[in-house]
Order: sequence, then structure tokens, then C-alpha cells
Amino acid sequence: MAKFKKRYGLDWDATLSDVFIDLTCAKKWRFEPYCDASLNHPADHMLRAMRALFTHDELSISKWTEQHVLDFTTEKFCITLGSASCSKSNDYGVLVLLDWLTDPTETLTIIASTTVEMLKIRSYESVMRYFQILKRNPYFAIPGKESKTTTAILNVEDDENIVTTKASIRGVAVAAGSVEDARARLAGCHLPWVRVVGDELSNMRPAFMEARTNLSIGTKDFRLFGLANPMSITDLACRYCEPEAPGGWASVTRETEEWRSRYGKVRHHNGMRSPAVLEPDGTKKYPYLINKEQIDNIFKEHHGDDAPIVWSQVYGFPVPKGSDNAVISEREIVAFKAQEPAIWVNESDMVRLGALDPAFTADGDGCVLASASIGRASTGQAILSFDPPFYFPIAASSEKPVAYQIVDTLRTELSVRGIQLRNFAIDSSGTSSIADVIEREIGSGLYRVNYACAATEGRISSLAQDSAKDRYRNVISEAWALLAEFVRFGQIRNLPLEVVEQVTKRMYRNVVASKLKALETKTEYKKRTGLGSPDAADAAAMLCLVARDRLGFVPGGAPGCVDAASSFVGGQMITGYKPLKATYLLAYKGKSGYAAR
Repeated sequence: MAKFKKRYGLDWDATLSDVFIDLTCAKKWRFEPYCDASLNHPADHMLRAMRALFTHDELSISKWTEQHVLDFTTEKFCITLGSASCSKSNDYGVLVLLDWLTDPTETLTIIASTTVEMLKIRSYESVMRYFQILKRNPYFAIPGKESKTTTAILNVEDDENIVTTKASIRGVAVAAGSVEDARARLAGCHLPWVRVVGDELSNMRPAFMEARTNLSIGTKDFRLFGLANPMSITDLACRYCEPEAPGGWASVTRETEEWRSRYGKVRHHNGMRSPAVLEPDGTKKYPYLINKEQIDNIFKEHHGDDAPIVWSQVYGFPVPKGSDNAVISEREIVAFKAQEPAIWVNESDMVRLGALDPAFTADGDGCVLASASIGRASTGQAILSFDPPFYFPIAASSEKPVAYQIVDTLRTELSVRGIQLRNFAIDSSGTSSIADVIEREIGSGLYRVNYACAATEGRISSLAQDSAKDRYRNVISEAWALLAEFVRFGQIRNLPLEVVEQVTKRMYRNVVASKLKALETKTEYKKRTGLGSPDAADAAAMLCLVARDRLGFVPGGAPGCVDAASSFVGGQMITGYKPLKATYLLAYKGKSGYAAR
């Protein structure tokens, strides 16, 4: 007769250890029959098993470890932002191992990092270390075997050559190779239990997060966890961490310990609140956690407590400001609410405008359309509210020339978005043929911009006493400065994330024997940042030129289109349009590279 024992209101095979029972409860508490049983909190079950399996010297459990256990057992999506040495990599290594050992033939666990070398010193290192400890345990039979050829733990009966299609714990590097290679390495096999951990998430390829949809299909329980020392609100980790609370990033500080994003939970560890700092004898109890002496040394080495590396490695929080040479800082993007949604007084009184960066040059990456609305916000202020960038599909196999493919798509997009040609700009610096085709195929009146020409006589803001040509070397530098000023006057909303990333990372460079500011070239930008061409921000900046030069909208002021005495009919301005100068547009002709029509 079978023998059973009672635990948590359920009958269990008497041969099962209490450790295995606790691990099962921690993993399956959402599902029958466990969801109807008298279980403890799932984190308590996991912690009980961890304490039974490891000595204090092998695994000491701090407050931060308890929080990691809580997140792992209760959240389906959680990103942990933290200082250096906050035990996130170590803890998630042991957690995914114990989770896998509970159902080794039905669980796929993927641990991803930037390179194989980083895998071997971070989360995957802790997986292997704790696996080897458990294998030496005389009281428990631990399933699994180390792969001899890959970074993986396999089931004993599995062949080394088919590890990617079997239940396993496998380490995956996603920085090397193409995006397609990364996606292939992250492919899952749709087992009931799938867990994915991205270590060094801030530095990883977008393919890691894009793969989560495919990995989750066909699973019973899918969970994704990201671990990061954040550097920027635009890095891959922080893109999924923006608070869903009103105010976005402005609603949290480096002191905030947790919040919700629209994707799931965000856990934050500030090194200043490390258990090794706050608890009596904390350094002795938790020698692996960041401590006061280490923090003081970092402050000393980097000349204070406000250097970018201090924010990343001590506060574990995205750096709130960029370089002094950056076009604009992330702190300003947040402070002036540039990414927040627009709240309009009257949507029928808005004007639509757009700009196209064809980017088919030696250092260009694509063809992108920026579009936006100008109107009066509920605050009474005139604002520009952006749409997401639109990237043109180009068919290499098409018999139709690229310029005509662009025009066919553009015709539809202008109509759908309600943009008239007089409120539409195109960069004609090196692609005037596309502008010519647009005017020939769609109509005349568009606004041509030549970024290579000298800056104009236009003003950068309503407070400026001089013109752009007195400050900036060329039109592209002027346009980006104009975008930045609209942000600083609180007149930008819904600024797309890719534009934020590009405008906060692109720098002004020193021009020899000149007092004028000039943007670094695209080639310099791509080499320095490792990013692609900043085409989305180019298009957004060009759109700001349209707002100023066609609608009279200067940062700090209001365009005629939202003047109290004005209204719009079908996007056409009627009474109340008062440009800054009677000859405002004509003044540029033949001087700035604009062809005012």
C-alpha cells in the first residue's frame, strides 16, 4: 500500500523530501491542486528550501536576497536595477537552479548575458557553483549533468548535440553576431515551464526582449527577469522600467525601492541602503555586498557623489544628466515632461506637421518620418506632441526605384496623418532627387532643408536676443538646438524613446578657431556610441524647423495657429497668424539652404 504524508493540506508521497515539497509549492502555487491548499507564502517555501540545502557560508540570505526570492516566486516580469555587488546575479542563479531541479524534464531556463565570458562570471557562474555544491550533498539525489561542450546543465539522458531543443539550463550570449543569430540562440522549445533571465540587461541587444513573445507561446508558466546596473533611461533595461505612475521617471527617485511599469515590477537597490551598510556587523555578515568603505572609495576616486559611474554602480539608478556637451540631458527630458502624453484643450484646433529624413547617404541607416500636432494644451501652453516615428519599408527586389517607393508610401502617410505639404519638410542635403520626385508626384510647396548650410537668422527661443547663426555653425546644429529648447520650455510631449536616446547622446564638438557650436557628425556619433544613425532625431529636429519657420512657433512663444483669436479649418491658418517678422520666410531665401516657397 502506498504511503503518504500530509503537508500544507495535501497528501504527498512519503518518499518525497520536505525540501522538494517546498520547492514544488514555491513553483506551482498558482496551479491546482496547490492553489487550493493551505500553503505559506511562496517566497517562504523557497526560502525554507534554500536554508535546508545550503549552509550560511554557502549562501547567506540578506534582506535583498529575500526580496529577490519574493520577486522570483510571485512576478511574471520583473527587472532589478541595482548597484554593483547587490547579489542579484548570485541570487537569481540559485533561484533558477532550484526552480529547474523541481521539474528538470519540463523546464527550460535561459540565462542570457552579453558574452560567454560574462556568463561565466555572473549568473551562470552561480548556477554552476550551487549545482556542484548540491551534487556533493550526501542526503539528496540531484538530477542533471554539466554539458561538456556548452554552457548548459542537461538532463542525464539528453544528447549534447540537441541541447537547444531540450529541457535544460543554458547560458546564451546575445552581444556577438547578428540580431538574427541572437534570436536563434534565444529560441525556445515551448515546454510547460520557461524562465528567462537577462543579466547585464542594460548592455544587451533588443533581440533579448523581443524574443520573449515567442518564448512564452505554448507555455504553462513563463517568467522573465532582467538584472542591470542602469546607465540611462534609454538603455534596454530602463526602457521597460518607466513608472506607470503619473509623471513617469519624475515620479521615482534613487530612494524609491520598487514600482510598477506597464510591463511588470521594477525592483531597485540603492547601494547606500545595502544591508552591509545598514545592519550591525553588516560587512562581516554579507562580505559580498557593497559596503561603506567601498562606497567611500568610489566617491573619492570619482571626485564626489554625482559622477555618472556613481549613479550606476552605487545608487543603481539611471544617470539623471548627461555630458555638458550633450544637446540635452535626460534629467531635462524628465523634468520638462517631454515624454508625457498631451492633454489638449480642443483637438479640432490642432495643426499637423511632419518631416522626412531619407537618410540614404553613406552614413545613413534608413528612411524615417516624424509627425506631430501643434495645439493648445490644458495648461494653456502651446505644445508639440509627437507621434511614434514611421520607418519606410524599402523592397530591395522591387523594380521601382527607391525614391518612388518612398513617394508611394509617403502619399498615403501624409493623407492618413492629415499633413499638408506646406507643413512638411525633407532633408535635401544629399537627396534632392527624392524631394524633386515628391513635388513632381504629390505636389509643390514642401519645405526643403539643407543641413550642411550655415545656420540661419532665425531665433532659437523667444528669449534669444541673437540669431542662430551667431551661436551655431550649421543648420543641423541649429535644428537640434531648437528641439532642445522646445523641451526646456515644456512645449514637447510624447517625445519618442528613440529620439530621446539620440538627442541625449549626441554631442556638440569644439570647432577650431570658432565660437560657434557644431554637432558631431553622424560618423563620429556612431563610432563613439556604437549606435545606429540618429535619423529619428534628425527628422524630429527638422519638424521643429517647420513649426518655427512655417507656423511662427518659437520656443517660449505660441504659433499663430493656437492664438486665442485664431482657428483652423482643414489645417489652414486663418485670422491671427502673426509671424515674428513680416519677411520671416523670405529672409532665409538664398542664405540658409532653405527654399521658402
